[in-house]
Amino acid sequence: MRRSASFAALLACLAAVALARVALAEDVIVLENGARISGHIVAEDAKSVTLERSLGGGRTRMTLTRDRIKSIERDPTPPPGAPPPPAAADRAAAGRDAWFLLQSGGQVVGTRHLLVIPMPPPSPGEEGGWRIEEQVRLFPTSRLPGVRVQRIEDLDASFLPRSLHYREVGDPGTGTAESSAYETLRQGPVEAGVWKLSEHEAGKACDRTVSIPAGGTSPLAAREALVRAVPRTAGLRAIVVVDPATATRRTVRAGFSSLGGASTPGGEPEDVLRWEDGDVAFESKWAPLASGAQARASEPPRCLSEQVAPGVTAVAATPAQAEAAEAKASADAPARELAIADVGLSLALPGASWTGEALPSRPGDDGVRLVGKIQSRQLASDVRVEWDPRAAAATSSSVTAAAAEAALLARLRVLAPDVAVVKSRAAVEALPGAWRMTLEGTVRGERVRTLVLVAERGEGRATLLASCAASAWKDAEAALEAIVGSFRWL
Repeated sequence: MRRSASFAALLACLAAVALARVALAEDVIVLENGARISGHIVAEDAKSVTLERSLGGGRTRMTLTRDRIKSIERDPTPPPGAPPPPAAADRAAAGRDAWFLLQSGGQVVGTRHLLVIPMPPPSPGEEGGWRIEEQVRLFPTSRLPGVRVQRIEDLDASFLPRSLHYREVGDPGTGTAESSAYETLRQGPVEAGVWKLSEHEAGKACDRTVSIPAGGTSPLAAREALVRAVPRTAGLRAIVVVDPATATRRTVRAGFSSLGGASTPGGEPEDVLRWEDGDVAFESKWAPLASGAQARASEPPRCLSEQVAPGVTAVAATPAQAEAAEAKASADAPARELAIADVGLSLALPGASWTGEALPSRPGDDGVRLVGKIQSRQLASDVRVEWDPRAAAATSSSVTAAAAEAALLARLRVLAPDVAVVKSRAAVEALPGAWRMTLEGTVRGERVRTLVLVAERGEGRATLLASCAASAWKDAEAALEAIVGSFRWL
């Protein structure tokens, strides 16, 4: 989900070079698959981030959608012409970068990453604002599949919403947690007191509106406004919030129920923020702000722990602790595979975002047929498994392999006439009689790269076509290689 280097961590300054030039640090986008792309962010919104990069002595731009981004490490070096960094008296208005471990019943069940980022004015003459980003990952268990949640709230200087984004992705379950993968997406601008959202859920899409009364806000924004108030005051008040998770509007009661107390003798003083939502109440514990003028010179608000769901508490952690928890959860996750029984082969699924389906034979099937599919919406990749029961002789030879390659290329060029060989045919040592190659061609106007594996057993031939857009190849290559490399006969 994210790596140990965090979004707001300061990058080390590069040493001065000849002619007194200074090499400027760059923004780094960390993708969901761990790949790191450096450059300078020149535009971003709730859906995507545009990065400008140096290439071959020139500059090029690439746009990455938010669902592919794990985290962003921003260059702390101000661009030319930018105002000087805030003085100590303004540090309380600076952003914050907080990591948490989600705990339930004494066990770590997930991670949370919260970013609060001061934003420049959206256009000349307007005031600046804030962006709050929250990434939550719930680890899979024997009873429940994994879930990932992303919230993005763009706000004005008073923490009132300008746009709201919510995305929830549920992984497919296995064993007693058997279930289908799902994705929910709600996003859109807030204009004239109305949230104009596009909603995608359960394979359906629609446009909706939710009215927001004057002073109404969103859940993350409401909490942030309360903990940044100087001075903090005790007492709960009614707040109207629009929750992107449900696309509903409701009134909650929130505020500090205790200031400067300590939960245990000798423990750290803490302010307790209470959030009452219907019959459910949650509390979060915060390090107190200094009083008077010192409060404005203190560091941004620091959360010690927060109840985020019934029985689930977010406890402050370091990026390294969060990474270690995610690594352990990945290592403990049961291996998943797609077994195609009527053909007698098996393939491993390389991650929770991948789903597989075996396609049974039907009366009248003859010759080449599709027997299995594997895909990942997250990586926009898919794998086709084909079977021809009478394609090969009892033993393979270089002659039959060359003939099989020629026949495959001829068939693919019907769909993509410009298909070309990127990596030539080579034998697979671990799989006698098998060979592989890499192709690239244009399908419906888009360049597509494909890993090909051909394996023969008896007179039958299995063909794997593992494909993704050439522009996304660096992101998907490792997973597609893992699938192809996991092929085995049952």
